Formats: sequence, structure tokens, C-alpha cells
Amino acid sequence: MGSSIRMGKALLLKRQTSWIFLALFSWALSSCSGDKKFLYPLPLPNEQIRLVENIRSYQYRHGGDIDILFVIDNSQSMKLLHDSVADNAALFFKDFIRRNSDLHWRVGLMSTAWTEKPYIGMDPSTILDSGSTDPVSRFREAIRKLGTDGDNNEQFFWPLKNAMSDYSWFFRKHAALAVIVVTDTDDGVDQWEGLKPDPYVTAGLLKDFKKGQPISMYGIFSLPDVGGMNCQGEREGIFYDRSRYRAFFMQFPSEVYAGCDPKFGENLSEIGKSIISSVPMYLPRIPIYIPAQPGTMEITYNGEPLLGGPDGVWDYDMDEGMIYFNDKTFFIEGVDDVVITYRRL
Repeated sequence: MGSSIRMGKALLLKRQTSWIFLALFSWALSSCSGDKKFLYPLPLPNEQIRLVENIRSYQYRHGGDIDILFVIDNSQSMKLLHDSVADNAALFFKDFIRRNSDLHWRVGLMSTAWTEKPYIGMDPSTILDSGSTDPVSRFREAIRKLGTDGDNNEQFFWPLKNAMSDYSWFFRKHAALAVIVVTDTDDGVDQWEGLKPDPYVTAGLLKDFKKGQPISMYGIFSLPDVGGMNCQGEREGIFYDRSRYRAFFMQFPSEVYAGCDPKFGENLSEIGKSIISSVPMYLPRIPIYIPAQPGTMEITYNGEPLLGGPDGVWDYDMDEGMIYFNDKTFFIEGVDDVVITYRRL
């Protein structure tokens, strides 16, 4: 939390400094011309600001944002599945790398041992994203470090809940989320029932955490009833159809694949393509260089107010200095301008 506050203050200071510089530069220009008025005077605190922006001119400046969380079982029975993921990592990443210019992706890797720290991507020091050099090799190295010495009481829900609380930095506010699970058993088979997080409650927590952003689930399960492959699971009597995973996956758009499928690489590539197709692309984002007081911003289009906030069509992020539009279904042919009003912070 402290680092987020410091970052927010730093961004605010940076923006204020930029506007002060612009005001001084404008004064210098006006002084040279003999005009004593500022060309761009810095608005005073609490001053009302009104902007008119062509919203269509912003809609193609940015692509989509997607956070991809791998949760991979690292118990002793997982060696072959680890090798399959690592050997085919290039097939998964190829479409993301090809779209680096307009798709802002981020990848994290956690194990099913809930006491272990993430293996890559979940904090700024290990970030793995569209700006990373050689992401395939780094991901393969993280799989190697994951190993197969993890807890044999494999868990998914506790690591996911820990990620939301302890590694919230990974989950960008305006990004879609895809979760990929790779395992050969159910969640918490040896755990006392009273300690198992409820799949439906956990799904609700995740939806609340993402505040309306798209969430999709993908499973690669070595279980007898997945994909018609009759995979050999870690233990007999464990089936996807009766699993806690199925109860959770049913709450989201989801796809499942067999871990023993000889087309493992093709399936991993298809997961990548499916994730990309789930990302809202080319939604407008309008930068706000003079920060707004919380709760004072209003946006109108064609004379009508647009609903703001996480449940509306736009949301203002003061730390990022950006208005994010969540959809563009309100667009009317021939109407380009939005009017933005707010009070300066």
C-alpha cells in the first residue's frame, strides 16, 4: 500500500511539475511578444475545468490489456506436464509477442503449494510482460524452478486468494484476466473440508476484485474424463466432472483440455488465441494532465451524461491520469466529441 501511495504522489507531482513548466514556458513566450497574458495559465486548485475531446481520435491509440495467471501443480507426479508446458511455451507466447505493439499482456506463475511465493511475474522485480526481452526463455526457466517437490495436497483456491491479497500489484485495474490451471488432481483432496474455500464464494470474490473486467478460465487437466483421452490422474477416483474446479469454472467463460493429449502444443496455442479474443480492444482512453478532485468529474456525450465508475461506461484513474472507457456502444454516427468537466485537485 505504501508503495502505491508513493507512486500516486510521484505521478501527481510529475503532472503538476509538467504544468508549472508549461505555464512558465508560456509566460516566457508571451513576454517576448510583449503580451503579458499567459497563453496556458495553470488552473488554480478547485478551479472548474472543461475539456472537449474527440473521443474517436483516441480509440485506436491503445490496444487491450490482459493479465494471465498460470497456477501449475508442482507435486511429484507433474514432471511430464511441466515438460509439455515448457516445450510448447513458444506456441503459447507467439501470438502475444506478435501483438506486442497493441496488446499489453502480463504473465505470472504460481504453484499449487499455497505457502510458496510466485515463481515469476507477480511483482515488479520479476515482471514478465509485453516489454520483456526473451519472455519464452524466462518462462521456461520459471517452470524449471517450479520443480516437482511441492506440497502433495495440491490447492488452487488458497493460492488464488493469496494472489488477490498479497500480490494485487499483478492485477491491473483495467485489464482482463485469464487464469490457466495445470494439474492432475482436484483441489485440496487431503484438506479438511472446513478449511476448503467454497468455489462459488471464491468466484464471487474474484468477480468483485476485478470490478466488471472480463475473466476467463482455462484448465489443462490430466484426469480420466477430460477430452476423451482417459488421462491417468495422480489418484484413482478423481474426475473433473465431480471436482471443485468444475464448480468454479462454470462461473466464468471457460475451456478445458486433456493434459495427456498428443496435441498439447496445439491446445496451448489455442488457449493463447482464445485469451487474445477475450480482450476488449481499441476502447478509448483519454489522458487527463491536470488531476481532478475525486467525485467531481462528469462526462457528457451528445448532450447526455455518461454513467461513470466501475459499473459505468467510463472510469477515471487519478494515479494513471487517464479516463478509461469500458465500452463504446453509446457511439452515435457523426457525433465525435465528449465534454469533460471537473474541479482541479
